[in-house]
Amino acid sequence: MKSYFEQNDKVLSSHHMLLSLVDIAKQRGVLPDVLLKGSKIFYSDLLREPLKISSEQLQKVVLNSIKLLPQGDVAFLLGRRLFPSHLGNTGNALMNCRHLADMVRVIQTQQIPLFPLLFMTIKRHKQQHFFAFNQSLTTLDTRYYHFLCEVLASALVCAIKWRLGYLPKLCFTFPYAEPDYIEQYQVNLGSDISFLNSVTQQPLQISIKSDDLYLRFCDHNQSLKRHYLNLNSSLLPCNQKAQAVGLIQYILHFIDKNNSATLEQVASSLLISTATLKRKISAHQSSYQQIIDQYKQQQAMFDITTLGLNNDKVANKLKFSDTTNFRRSFKRWTGMTPNELRQCYITNKGLTD
Repeated sequence: MKSYFEQNDKVLSSHHMLLSLVDIAKQRGVLPDVLLKGSKIFYSDLLREPLKISSEQLQKVVLNSIKLLPQGDVAFLLGRRLFPSHLGNTGNALMNCRHLADMVRVIQTQQIPLFPLLFMTIKRHKQQHFFAFNQSLTTLDTRYYHFLCEVLASALVCAIKWRLGYLPKLCFTFPYAEPDYIEQYQVNLGSDISFLNSVTQQPLQISIKSDDLYLRFCDHNQSLKRHYLNLNSSLLPCNQKAQAVGLIQYILHFIDKNNSATLEQVASSLLISTATLKRKISAHQSSYQQIIDQYKQQQAMFDITTLGLNNDKVANKLKFSDTTNFRRSFKRWTGMTPNELRQCYITNKGLTD
């Protein structure tokens, strides 16, 4: 079994998401077959049994929904519907976690059944946890990526409210310019929301006070949590130790473990030739160097803006030969020098409007 999937691989268990999109569309007068047009998915198939679909198919339906339902609230409505009933065994496991930190651990191990197209990395600094969500596949249409970010953010807010009974302070930073329907973000997510306008290749980031992660839920059941997680494990093929992840996610994880990894080493770990890996990455409109740059840029941005590290320390962490080379690379990535970025944050302008 492959350890990765690509845009046209039918591996996504998005049956409930599609049915919810169809239901929202029907409520607004859009017929199911119109919403599904061009996706090679038929409404009659959705009604019969759960389907495995590809990211390409999901993207087509999402783009249809954006065109046909332009109010800007569909992704947020969809996110609110996902938890817990549309998440199967994983949703039941999340409902029996002890606290938010416990839910985070489940989310980390259950990314594929939960939300396979965005993956989470976690950092901690000064009693604050930072959760970054990168794309597991390169999204070919930015509107699709924005939609996925909105669904994920809405689902997380719904889950936290459901389990705690209220919403602790969350800070959202979306990696794109402020949309026209900003009121949907404010109504569904709260008031602490910002948008990045001048820096590319940044992840969706959500931060929360570390103490808030350990607020106990009154009705948790660890035995039931383990039961539902075991049910998920039993569904894996006997020759597959873990579920496949998106190709870009796989490469970023490999680089994270060895940030001097070569293209040849990544290809060898995937059991494919270097030429084949180049071709697969190119199909994502990217290159291995661009993926390396994405990884280093995100690390540098966090180290500078959140950790407050100087150029020498950041360059050393990222294995640059000298600080001058790091500054030159950072300018190429972001259009500004590290010191210019620091000045933006010192003057409280950040990178937002």
